[in-house]
Amino acid sequence: MRVRNSSEFYSLLHALENLDPEWFVHVGEESRTNIYLDDGDYKIPVEKILLERQLLAKLRNVLGMNSRSWRTAEKKDEIRLYVTFYRQFGLTYAQVADILKIPASTLRHDFPELKYNETISKNFKLSTDVFGNQLKANEI
Repeated sequence: MRVRNSSEFYSLLHALENLDPEWFVHVGEESRTNIYLDDGDYKIPVEKILLERQLLAKLRNVLGMNSRSWRTAEKKDEIRLYVTFYRQFGLTYAQVADILKIPASTLRHDFPELKYNETISKNFKLSTDVFGNQLKANEI
């Protein structure tokens, strides 16, 4: 995405700056992109902080910043299982990367398919509901 040709990017940035020139201080601390650790500056109204966070999320969306939750250590075994599964059906790393929304070079180097007789860590736990659908961490 070319920022200099994006009117949406600049309109969102100006809206954020016009709303609060010190928005970057007031929105609060993040652990990951759009995952906030605190409620923001306590001297600023909550509605204003929420609006600033929404504008910042839209701005990041325009820039193409996506979630990288797949980089966490607990996800490594899960991704390697997915890669192994898809590779067994003959998909290339590029095709698997399109499905999982992870760069192909990262899959090849950091998440290779499981080798014959290789086991994953004993800490890996797959939680499912009564229908067999995989549960997310916040649903367990």
